Amino acid sequence: MKTAPLIVLWFLKAANALAVTTPWKTVYCRPGEENNAPLALHEAVHVAQIERDGAVKWTVKVFYYLLRYGYLKSPYEVEARTKAGY
Repeated sequence: MKTAPLIVLWFLKAANALAVTTPWKTVYCRPGEENNAPLALHEAVHVAQIERDGAVKWTVKVFYYLLRYGYLKSPYEVEARTKAGY
């Protein structure tokens, strides 16, 4: 995980998130979270999802799932939390 640049940090704060995975398989996190192993595992699941589904399909599905199910019940998020153990 990389420490988020300022614009990504703004997004993380606005979304009340610790990290974000981009379609380019780059993971950005808030300062101080770089060594957060459970968070890194959660984000690694998102990278695996991108590799499995492809970047374009994954991105479209992320937004579709957010609109249809909300963040907590999004199938991608449920999968990531389950595989990360929380």
